[in-house]
Amino acid sequence: MSSRLLELIADPRRNKIIEHKASDDLESLFYIFLETVIIYGGPQGQREGKGELPSKYHQWRDTYDQMSGHGLGASGAVKQSFLTDRSEDKVLYTVAKYFTACAPILQDWRKAIGEAIRDNRDVSHKVIREMLERHLKDIENSQPPPSPIATSSTTAPIRRSMRTSNLTRRPC
Repeated sequence: MSSRLLELIADPRRNKIIEHKASDDLESLFYIFLETVIIYGGPQGQREGKGELPSKYHQWRDTYDQMSGHGLGASGAVKQSFLTDRSEDKVLYTVAKYFTACAPILQDWRKAIGEAIRDNRDVSHKVIREMLERHLKDIENSQPPPSPIATSSTTAPIRRSMRTSNLTRRPC
């Protein structure tokens, strides 16, 4: 759930319906993608466990699990702090080796959401789509991904190109 929605739901003074925005969904998708490339080691859903979750991850998860107004608001505030952190030189998380090529996507996606929050505006589908297209093009032109964790039926993920029906084998 987006940091904005968590904070609005937690506000005891709120007496009207909360407007759900596209930027809330884009932020939620960011968290799903973040968790996926950190926890999983490649295709077939193997949990690699070698990526490093953001240090604030457990804070926002634990406070959210309380499901109280205070817990939801605190979870939203911690997520917002993570998104708006401008420490370019500080590693906020580490992706699993198989998804190394996805790290720049996460960095730019987090930055786009963080800038929108700081500027008190919504991040648009267009901004995220253009960023994804740019990075996916870079990935297509780069080296093949590292081998995933070996299993008896490991196959490389198949991704349909955004512009053509060609199938390519790349992470992300």
